[in-house]
Amino acid sequence: MAYIAFDMDETLGSLYTVYPFMCSLRGEDFFKDLNSPPKVQLSLDLRVIMDVTYMIFVSKLADLERSRMPLGILRPGILNVMRKIATLHKKGTVKGVVLYSNNGHLVLLELIRDIIHQAIGYNKLICDCVHWNHSIRFSERTKQPGSAPKTWDTLRRIFIEGNCNAEPSLMPSQVLFFDDQPHPDLMNALEQNYIFIKPYTYKVHITPIIEPYLEAMYVTNLWNNSEYQRYIQKYCCPELQPPITLQHYISSLRKDSRNTSPLSQVPPLPDDTIEQMKNAIDIFIHQLSKQKHVNLKEYLQMRKPNPIRIYKVSIKNKKEN
Repeated sequence: MAYIAFDMDETLGSLYTVYPFMCSLRGEDFFKDLNSPPKVQLSLDLRVIMDVTYMIFVSKLADLERSRMPLGILRPGILNVMRKIATLHKKGTVKGVVLYSNNGHLVLLELIRDIIHQAIGYNKLICDCVHWNHSIRFSERTKQPGSAPKTWDTLRRIFIEGNCNAEPSLMPSQVLFFDDQPHPDLMNALEQNYIFIKPYTYKVHITPIIEPYLEAMYVTNLWNNSEYQRYIQKYCCPELQPPITLQHYISSLRKDSRNTSPLSQVPPLPDDTIEQMKNAIDIFIHQLSKQKHVNLKEYLQMRKPNPIRIYKVSIKNKKEN
């Protein structure tokens, strides 16, 4: 059974510009990964409206990403790679895909997962999103303070203990991993199955993202909810003086998005990284199909002496002597 893992930042895309929008759409989830998260308590009705607004926003971003003029949040061409893997997943050739990222914000991993699923029309592909603060990465966070390693032991546990439900006998030969950064432990374990790729550095300007965001907000009429306005004022932009309008909030988002690509700069065309990924998947699946993975019990059974064969060899040796 085959499993595939991806890094996120500069491998699948760049969510730098989208991050400021998440406070206004993900509510309590946005703050979970902070060292000292505020105690945000929203009513069930408001959470439902925010969730609907978020999914509309995701749908509109996905439509733009698969259009002839994509935004560039996703790495150009990566949707073709995901469609290829989705086909293999439907056939049962690939059992699961995970995002294994050093990004500290789970909401961003979930966003890129949701955009991909919406864009390819298949929501069963990515089974887990593992960010830096995930509980399964405790040893990685504490073993080498100040570094951000990725290890085979952790990736193995992600596949086995997470939603992919891999067998405990999972071996490195069954896992393919893509990253734009080197991680020695994982590279040593996976060997040729660790695919080192060029980083994707384009950062989309905030302006093209504002339109689908406003459209989503208008559909649900979210801004006119008084509880929501209090939430925005208190947690997302406390520097603004009340009463604040939606345009005031948009202006504050613009200030938060520095160091992006110029508005006049369009996303790059798909580069040779996409073909590198596709070829790596083809080779990985082909080689895996030729291997025979046996569990320890089967292996030991194969290693047991055959008494009949031993008897025949013994008789033959006596005759020869």
